Amino acid sequence: MSEQEQSIEEVRKRFIESKLWVFGYGSLMWNPGFHYAYKTLARSHGYHRDFAMRSVRHRGTPDLPGLVLTLCPGGSCVGRAFKIPPKDAMRVYDYLIEREISTYAYKPALIKIVVDSYSVAALTFVPKLGAAEFTPGKSLDQQAEIIAHAHGGMGTNRDYLTNTNEQLKALGLTNKRFQALEQKVLSLG
Repeated sequence: MSEQEQSIEEVRKRFIESKLWVFGYGSLMWNPGFHYAYKTLARSHGYHRDFAMRSVRHRGTPDLPGLVLTLCPGGSCVGRAFKIPPKDAMRVYDYLIEREISTYAYKPALIKIVVDSYSVAALTFVPKLGAAEFTPGKSLDQQAEIIAHAHGGMGTNRDYLTNTNEQLKALGLTNKRFQALEQKVLSLG
């Protein structure tokens, strides 16, 4: 069964039965919001992070959607892996479902990641490939135009991009494409 075909209940069951890892590729890396026993950098193969999810609440509005990070098929992505204590598994899972699935454009999935030189299954959130909010393939110019002007309940889309770049840099994860995107956004005023 592919990650896209797993139901929320199937992922919950497999997460509880697994070694209880969570993979963060965006704000979860620096703001997990849950208790964990251990954290480290990890790599997913088969996904890369990009500004490809429309945000109509947190970083945009229905009239002027913003763009937030999501995992897109292909490539690889270095993020942060969190080892969850078994006693906290259900609480963490339920918290993440509530946090990450507010628009129903994301779906929980267990994906393979490499942690400390070994492969594990980790809970993460991937886009529903048919969701209207999932808009991969935008050029840097298209992304910059959207991010430069959008704002939502949690602030400007520009601040989200800047914070992402600052946090990635603090983790030693420079993303040249995101840095170029930030320069384009700043040039748009």
